Amino acid sequence: MKDELLHFRKAFEEIKAATGVGDVNDVSEIIQKFMTQDDTLNGLKSIKDEKNRKLESLNGEREKLKERVNKFKYEGAEGITKKQAEEVEKNKIASQAKLDRYIDKYSRINQIVVDVRSGIEHLYENLKPLKVFSLFNMV
Repeated sequence: MKDELLHFRKAFEEIKAATGVGDVNDVSEIIQKFMTQDDTLNGLKSIKDEKNRKLESLNGEREKLKERVNKFKYEGAEGITKKQAEEVEKNKIASQAKLDRYIDKYSRINQIVVDVRSGIEHLYENLKPLKVFSLFNMV
């Protein structure tokens, strides 16, 4: 009898741990947890199914967009071979690299112009008193 009682208490402790019920003697709360377990499971399955449908829909939409991008990529280029399209893409990449080099070169030249202008202004400010002094000597 004591062994059975210990067995049941141990079982209730395990149920308490599994259900999160604070009072092992509150059987109604434990029963309520088990009763609502199916509803919770069904709710979670419903949410999972809904999310899977949304994921499939978004994947389908993504594929349609990829097809559309490819169509636009080569649209208006009827009669152009894949090799020619690749050549155009290669030229585009080369042109972009050339543009980047020119932008860098422009930035460097622009910085040189700013530095030269600053140097000229500095010299002007330093030589300005000499100019005024030489005017006084001439008079």
